[in-house]
Amino acid sequence: MSIEVAFRDLGARLRQTREAVDALRLTVAEDRPLPGGDVALIDQRADTIDDILGLLDESADAAARGQKAAKSTAKLDALRQALGRCQEAFMTAAHRFNADLCSYERIAELATLGRTRGGEWRPWAQSVREALRRCEQPIYDTHQALFACWRDVTERATTPLVSVQATGVGQRIKMPAQTAPDR
Repeated sequence: MSIEVAFRDLGARLRQTREAVDALRLTVAEDRPLPGGDVALIDQRADTIDDILGLLDESADAAARGQKAAKSTAKLDALRQALGRCQEAFMTAAHRFNADLCSYERIAELATLGRTRGGEWRPWAQSVREALRRCEQPIYDTHQALFACWRDVTERATTPLVSVQATGVGQRIKMPAQTAPDR
């Protein structure tokens, strides 16, 4: 896969992840039952989801910069920096998702809220759990897309740029100044 294609796929995976997390936000914050709807647990989860969405936006912006830099072989450093920032923001978002939304304790709090409040709260808690599950595959796919980008960046960085041209007398070999052997 070319590096440009890998970055395009990364951007698509980040968009899918953002869409899934945004759907989770709608379920948590907007679809909650109205009577007695002011619950600190919901506000905490909504704030966490908003933070995650911001991190995903940062990651997508960095991926877009990387995709732009991937068009030029001369911009390897800009490419690595953009991909590094993309991964840093995404890993923070994924960690927040797992630790602050999907940990055993957080799921238990959600189930307890549904049980103790009863009525519409129980199906709401179940729909939040389902929305959390729907985020898992896009997050995994984004991790895989990041790996593919790193693999392609590494290949580009380690592939010597040598061109061979035939001339009337013999061959002429050109190497970039940075990879030319010392004399």
